[in-house]
Amino acid sequence: MVFCFVSSLYLCWLLSAKLDFLYPVWYKQLNIEQLIQKTGPRHRYKKNFHLTQPEEHFRIFARINHAVHHDVKQLSTIAYHNMNGEKIDFFLRKAEITHLIDVANLIQILNTMGLGSIVLFIATGLTILLRKIRFPGVLKLGMATAGASLVISTCIILIGPVELFYLLHHWVFPENNQWFFYYEDSLMTLMMHAPYLFGYISLMLLIGSLTITAILICIYNYIYNRYCTKK
Repeated sequence: MVFCFVSSLYLCWLLSAKLDFLYPVWYKQLNIEQLIQKTGPRHRYKKNFHLTQPEEHFRIFARINHAVHHDVKQLSTIAYHNMNGEKIDFFLRKAEITHLIDVANLIQILNTMGLGSIVLFIATGLTILLRKIRFPGVLKLGMATAGASLVISTCIILIGPVELFYLLHHWVFPENNQWFFYYEDSLMTLMMHAPYLFGYISLMLLIGSLTITAILICIYNYIYNRYCTKK
């Protein structure tokens, strides 16, 4: 069951990455354009970002997303442009590039874990099929998920979503590399409205992975009913 959920989470991540994690949707939901208009003029290092359009923000997010998944060398080439397409400045500072390289390294580790989970899930599924063991139904899965979600949600509320976000960063990223940036110091943090954007993305990944898990279980149980219940 664990391999099934982790595999589903990994598949959901891959699909979400292809869709740029629905950034344009969360952009509107979080009023990021208004935040940029308000905070952009006070940026200490980069000028005139508030003169850029939402479409330019979507393009930059897609470039960053592609770079951390495929080629970190692209990070230093990302620039932002005005309405006429004229380059204003490069988007990322050195400390931000270093942090995104750390993110890319983490993604590579998660890719290995995700692929390993898929292999183990397939191997486990075939083994229990041969032993004619049935997976729990979707209803039982839903009840177990609701209970687990309640426990997790309670822990998040007690710790605090923002505090938990910072705590995870302390655990995951190298101690000497900067990962916290104020909006006035980082266009990346500003444009992503961190950490709030990541809360929406995490919820999307959770719902998506649970949906994929339910689909996989239904497929497994269909195969079980079709081929393992015959006398």
